[in-house]
Amino acid sequence: MTRNKFGAIKTTIDGITFDSRAEGRRYTQLKLMERAGEIEAIELQPRFDLIVNGKKCGFYKADFGYIDKALRQRVIEDVKGVATPIYRLKKKLVAAIYGVNVIEISKNSQPAAASEARGRGRGSQRAPSPRTQSPVRPGSGR
Repeated sequence: MTRNKFGAIKTTIDGITFDSRAEGRRYTQLKLMERAGEIEAIELQPRFDLIVNGKKCGFYKADFGYIDKALRQRVIEDVKGVATPIYRLKKKLVAAIYGVNVIEISKNSQPAAASEARGRGRGSQRAPSPRTQSPVRPGSGR
């Protein structure tokens, strides 16, 4: 039993080793959706080169990609237990460069299939948290 730095346990399903149990569970759900005819062309770890001003700055590797038949579009998903700052930056770069909004599947929540995101525009971005303003102090110039 191998654990990574976040405590995830590698899991093997259909001869494929996944980085976590949650990722393995999502793969199983996607295979069921494929058999039901909802999705097609499941892709494991689709890679996006991060190229800015003609220079390759790195890459982002998602967990899954597939075609949602009802939406008639490609969906990219990432199963996350911990959204690190690097992950959040790469997710934003993929959105800016490719116009792809990565759907985050939380290990503690029900799967958010693309079909459930239909009414929410381009992907399932989480609602922005309300920003609180710091109080204005007298003499601070604000």
